[in-house]
Amino acid sequence: MQCLVSSDPLEIIRTERSLTVEKCLSAPLLYNQRRNEAELIQAIYLIIFRFCNLINVGKNLNETQQIQLAADLFTAFGGESLEDVALFFKMAREGAFGDFYRLDTVIINSWIPKYLDIKAEAREREIRNRENIRQRKESEIVPTEEARKRLGELAKKLTTKEEKRQSMKGHPLFDYQAYLVNLQEAVKDMSTKDLKEMMQKTSRLSHPEVLEILQAEMNTRKTKAKNIL
Repeated sequence: MQCLVSSDPLEIIRTERSLTVEKCLSAPLLYNQRRNEAELIQAIYLIIFRFCNLINVGKNLNETQQIQLAADLFTAFGGESLEDVALFFKMAREGAFGDFYRLDTVIINSWIPKYLDIKAEAREREIRNRENIRQRKESEIVPTEEARKRLGELAKKLTTKEEKRQSMKGHPLFDYQAYLVNLQEAVKDMSTKDLKEMMQKTSRLSHPEVLEILQAEMNTRKTKAKNIL
């Protein structure tokens, strides 16, 4: 909001038009800039002064009221930002808080809870969006139910053949490590077509160990084929 310091009207218009509630969520809070309190109150006064000059009502704020309101809003918006103050008056000018035919501090203060409710809704949306993004990222890493189902079906196909040779305590349907041990032997009896198909259906994220065994067997077959040639 450097434009408020220079009072450049065109820059103020450009800045105001770009403001959104979502952008205000990440703007610096007034409370965190108390060392610049006088400068910030002056900036708020300029926002109020511009607002009063842009509206046409029967009763408007005089200069003394504008100055006092600027100081009051610095406190009222202490947990918000200077951008919030600018957006607040822009929305008021556009009728976001209802029609008004006179202007005084009571009316302006009655708009503040309405604006803060709008901002609270925007903050909740942002939190939900962040949570959705986090869940999507986790779903890319955690094995899906479909992947677990495919693994179970594969284990069932291998169980009959491997039970005769199995000497371990764990069962491949319930013990993943046991399943991996069995798979190392089972892949030797698989056709190359089945091996390739299983590699295509195996996710590196969900079952990297399975994919490693399949690739190792495929590399072994390729090496043997080269040696024969």
